[in-house]
Amino acid sequence: MVEKASVVVIAIALVVLIGILIPTLIQIRRTARRFESMADILGQYLPGILNNVDAITGQLAGILADFREQMGLLKEAGQGVKQLVDDVVVTEKRIRQDIERPLADAVGNVQAIARSVRVFFDVLLGRRAKS
Repeated sequence: MVEKASVVVIAIALVVLIGILIPTLIQIRRTARRFESMADILGQYLPGILNNVDAITGQLAGILADFREQMGLLKEAGQGVKQLVDDVVVTEKRIRQDIERPLADAVGNVQAIARSVRVFFDVLLGRRAKS
């Protein structure tokens, strides 16, 4: 009797196990079909997508190379402007040294001459008191 009971228990366990496994296997089958469908779609569109990604990557590399080149040119232009400003400052200093001092000396000389002429006419015309 124990043998019959154990066979019945094993049979019931197998029925329950089969009852659980059947829906699980059906779901696995559906999932496998969906996966296969997705794999087909990916196989169909992925080469085109990868070609587009490669083209975009190549274009980005070209854009970055152009950008680097433009940055180099801009840096050179900035250095040129800086050099130009430095040259203007140096030229201004030279002009001040070469023109301002002689001009100031000339103005001083003109003032001295004007005073001399005034004193001369004052003396000539007798306006100046004798000391």
